[in-house]
Amino acid sequence: MIVRAFAFLAGLAILVATAQAQVRVQLTRDSSLKERLKLATGTTDDEGRVWVGYAIRRLMERNSYVSTGWMVNGRMRRTTTLEDVLAKAGDPEAMPTEHSDSRILRGIERVEKRLAILVRYNEGDVDRVEFQTTDATYDSSRTMFVWIGEARDEESAAFVVELFDGQSDRKVLEHIVTVAALHDDAVPVVGPFLRRVLAGAYDGKVRRAAAYGLGGQPSRESLVALSSAARTTTEESLQRDAVWALSQLDMPGAVDTLIALALEAPSSKLRRTAVMAVAQCAAEKTLETLTNVVENDPDTDVRRSAVWGLSQLRDGAGVPSLIALARSHPNPTVRKEAVHALGQSKDERAFQALIEIVRK
Repeated sequence: MIVRAFAFLAGLAILVATAQAQVRVQLTRDSSLKERLKLATGTTDDEGRVWVGYAIRRLMERNSYVSTGWMVNGRMRRTTTLEDVLAKAGDPEAMPTEHSDSRILRGIERVEKRLAILVRYNEGDVDRVEFQTTDATYDSSRTMFVWIGEARDEESAAFVVELFDGQSDRKVLEHIVTVAALHDDAVPVVGPFLRRVLAGAYDGKVRRAAAYGLGGQPSRESLVALSSAARTTTEESLQRDAVWALSQLDMPGAVDTLIALALEAPSSKLRRTAVMAVAQCAAEKTLETLTNVVENDPDTDVRRSAVWGLSQLRDGAGVPSLIALARSHPNPTVRKEAVHALGQSKDERAFQALIEIVRK
């Protein structure tokens, strides 16, 4: 391995050359993100390509890892991570996550991690956008990779949003939207951008990424945008994701919106999706809503979903309702679903009720 160090403007640049790839850490102090990106694109491989990466910081669970196309919660098999590569290349900001200080946020221990945003320039134009936590596996197939350090959320989000309007490739657009949503929800440009994409005439997967992102943007505007998308779109996958995103909004009114969809939406598929989302919400009205659906919805599949929802309530809150349904509901499909749900329950009340039902 050849290591060469040299001064670069007012910053630091270190090049690590391997048989597979070259990794350069190029930290120019007191420069904007745009200036650093422009500077980094001056180095390319033989095909005129260069990957440029930088990081923003996020609070995440210690054993939570993100990379383009996947997310893992739990311990990963030990591999060469991006943080390993950067540390070897001499990045003074390299940060082993296992040594990070932790904080308790909403009852969950979280650590500060670096989230890398990776952009490939091909003859000066962006043709790929990827992302990963730096403690996830590094893709060593990148023949030229320049790391420019860390960026503030505000300037990173502005750069990412600006990238979007110059792209036409569906996958690149989808990744840009996902990356934008990974920024702090307090950054002003992110929410309006995601709402614009969700309401726009873009590919369904791009709009779905915007819906997912809005689920982490608790605001009245997000609530209205997601509710509108759920009610008006004709694309089932987008409708489903908009409802899921509503269930993730940690704000007043989100659960009530889901309940209204579960009870009143004209589409049975939308009602069914909303019922399943309501079942995942720890709200006072959840039991009442699911019971209402079982008793009154005209669609049997929606009723079945509500029975399933009752079985998912925390601390066995739905068990008494399931027992009553299994014993005496006039719809045989509902009775069958209730019996099945009781059979899957570990609640002693469910076991005793099943014995009584079988003996009759």
